[in-house]
Amino acid sequence: MPKPTEVDQDAVVRARNILLASGRRTPREEVDACRVLARVSPAAYLPRLARALQNLSCDRVYSDRPEDRLALREEAVAAARALDPADPKYADVLYDALDGCQLALYTLGRRDEGLAVRAEMLSVGRTRAESSGDGEVWGLFPWATGLLEEGRHAEAVDVLSESVTRGRRHGPREGVLAWTFLAWIAALDAAGRSDEALTAMAELLAVQAAEAAKDGMRACRLHLLIRYAQMLDDALRHAEATAVRQEALALFEELAVHGEEEARRWSGYQAAFWAVLFFMSVAGSERPAAGQPRPPVGTGVHHWSPEVRERYFGSRDTFRADVDRLELRATDGPDGPDRLAEQIRLRRMLTVRWALSWECHTARVRELFDEGVALARRLRRQDAAAGSMALATALSSRATFPVAAKEFTAALEDIRQVPGLHRGPLQVARRVGQDAGMTEGSRSGLPRENIELPDGSVLRRRSLVSDDAFIDAVAADVGHLGEWLRWAQHPPTREETERFRAEQDADWDAGRSFVYVLTPPDRLDQVLGGGAMFPNGEAGVLEIGYWICSPATGRGLATRAAAALTEEGLELPGVKAMEIHCDRANARSAAIPPRIGYRLLRIEADEPQTAAEAGRSMVWRHDGA
Repeated sequence: MPKPTEVDQDAVVRARNILLASGRRTPREEVDACRVLARVSPAAYLPRLARALQNLSCDRVYSDRPEDRLALREEAVAAARALDPADPKYADVLYDALDGCQLALYTLGRRDEGLAVRAEMLSVGRTRAESSGDGEVWGLFPWATGLLEEGRHAEAVDVLSESVTRGRRHGPREGVLAWTFLAWIAALDAAGRSDEALTAMAELLAVQAAEAAKDGMRACRLHLLIRYAQMLDDALRHAEATAVRQEALALFEELAVHGEEEARRWSGYQAAFWAVLFFMSVAGSERPAAGQPRPPVGTGVHHWSPEVRERYFGSRDTFRADVDRLELRATDGPDGPDRLAEQIRLRRMLTVRWALSWECHTARVRELFDEGVALARRLRRQDAAAGSMALATALSSRATFPVAAKEFTAALEDIRQVPGLHRGPLQVARRVGQDAGMTEGSRSGLPRENIELPDGSVLRRRSLVSDDAFIDAVAADVGHLGEWLRWAQHPPTREETERFRAEQDADWDAGRSFVYVLTPPDRLDQVLGGGAMFPNGEAGVLEIGYWICSPATGRGLATRAAAALTEEGLELPGVKAMEIHCDRANARSAAIPPRIGYRLLRIEADEPQTAAEAGRSMVWRHDGA
């Protein structure tokens, strides 16, 4: 510490009066006064000088004078270093001064110097931890973040491993440990240590399990489960991923019921947690330029250096232009699926750049998620395997966004589609081909879960619509539906409805049959009718059925639904024809096939299924092009 020096006493008096005066003083006046008094009483005024210099450097007058701001912060560091290291305030004052200095250096693009200052911050933190005995080392996270920005992932892993080890001793501590875990997991992944990243994620989920009951923590657990399932899939541990997704689905359903009340007590923590995990899920598709710093994945944006933030968010216009350029090129040629896949990748890069500041751009982010799902559906029509996985990813991502935005019910429709997409699209499609008599080498494909009709109504996979909506529609119309439908002879019970829905869902996933219900546009709580596609035993032929509740008859819905199912079925690889079988006595149903291009093949004896049937089945066929 410097020794007191001779100073003009009038200057000392003036300085003391400035600091003791009850009136308001400017930051500059405080700095000038502390400079004088620090020469007289270093132990008392050097800490105050260091803080006064930092406060002055934050004045808006320096916002466009970064060099002058750095000079003030370097003077603050010099003042802090001049303190006696034995002084109890030494570590606090020096660490804060160094922190301000490294930020000013990074702002000026002097990254090497900034990183060196962070190394000194860590050294100060270690010395303080040894002397205090509390085991808490300041500076680990800033040092690790700096290493991550430089792509030094292996070194960052070691630093974050130490941080996690120390953090375990203190427990979750209001989420602090969780943030450290996220950065550690991302660093392990980036360093190619994916197995260790999975182990770390499993530990984080175990640690977080006790916190999940707290307000807001269920949403965070949900986001962790979605990311964990993706990581398991990447590691080809699909059975474990399926179990994790089931737990996530249960949480989605709980939040749909209780989330609105719970969200009233949320802070910004939940949204930030979602954004970081979403970025982690996309990071593997980023292609940083060689030699350029990159965002430190697994950390909040406020931990990024100014240069990295500016470059990352400034690239949004470039990605938008790249996406638009690809959109203008044809995607139905031999390389169409590859172009669509690249469009999907670029759009995800664009989406995450908006999502990291989504609260200012909610409508824009929602639009980007919708566009991503639409692209994945297009890819699935051209490449069932790649498209199914892309669609599962797009739907999972879109489902988590409404949770972050406190719109819980909106997430359910998307997330309920995901399990079927993950259950081996090639295996499922192969089963469809076998049941329909398709050759083993025919290209795989699956029907869409949602098929929009020209009037806006939607044929939806049965499991996407609630049992309550289905029960209400059928129970209210047994007299009409039961005339021709064997399963509608009495109002359905909840037990049998749940059993049938589970069987239908399993049949869909196994490729045995595909059952739909018809709903109005943007409604999942009202059932207008339904339909199905299923192999009928003849090679390459699928049969369809359809039904409409009496309040919705006379509007052409049965005709449009049958036409949509026919078109959908004929687009499946290996399907050469569609058939409709209906009893001759059912005149309204029999009038539909010829309207949509079917021809009557034959009329054959059949066992009556209801009292109204005559036992003579009309077999209609529509041949594919």
